[in-house]
Amino acid sequence: MSARPFHRLVRDERGGSAVEFALVAPVLAGILAVLTLVWSDITAVARMRSAVHAGADYLRAGGADTALVRTVVERSWEAMPETYEITVAESCACGDAVGGCAVLCPSGEPPSVYVEIRAATGDPDQMIGRTATELVRVR
Repeated sequence: MSARPFHRLVRDERGGSAVEFALVAPVLAGILAVLTLVWSDITAVARMRSAVHAGADYLRAGGADTALVRTVVERSWEAMPETYEITVAESCACGDAVGGCAVLCPSGEPPSVYVEIRAATGDPDQMIGRTATELVRVR
């Protein structure tokens, strides 16, 4: 057998682009899949933060019912996952000292009242930022 047909085959460049594409396509598909998952997580966290912010806006507008804050957050949370947790906690402070809400501060003034709104998702498919918290001074 002569080496001449083999040299002709080696020099033939037809189909080279198809081979290059076949090598690069799986890498590009993997990058696209990862970007899709990350984007999905980013938008889920943004929706959760937006819902918490809506609850905080309710308080800033003069709302005082902490049970209603939870409802506002739930109704504002677009595409809410099946497993989630929303907590609304009220705390009071006199300056830097945390105290009871029913007790006056040593200065005789009522304590500052804060409401913390926290939302969390237990979605195991979500890769980033599973909580959103906002602290609002009510009084």
